[in-house]
Amino acid sequence: MFRKLNNSDKIEILILVLAVIWVVLSFVASLIDKEGNWFCRSGAVMVLLSLFVDFRIAKAQQSKASFASVTAGLGIPMASNLPIFKQRIAKAALWFAVLGTLIWGYGDLLA
Repeated sequence: MFRKLNNSDKIEILILVLAVIWVVLSFVASLIDKEGNWFCRSGAVMVLLSLFVDFRIAKAQQSKASFASVTAGLGIPMASNLPIFKQRIAKAALWFAVLGTLIWGYGDLLA
């Protein structure tokens, strides 16, 4: 069963969806323009947005670990496990960064 998404998950999914929409629209613009420049540059935007999502997740995990160490009274941060859904968002962001890098580097040849 799917759990209810919190606002952070919704924002991160929205950012990744916007990255995909941007790439698709840029691909269409490159086909119309007969040059691959729009598509190629959209790879950079995709990388930027996916890394932004990844940093948001890392920041949330770090603050959770810091809070756990303070509440436990230890100097060593306790391990904080991300929920499965958040892990999937992080993996998707990583793959989007890889795909965006390929588009950024070779997009002019593909479009």
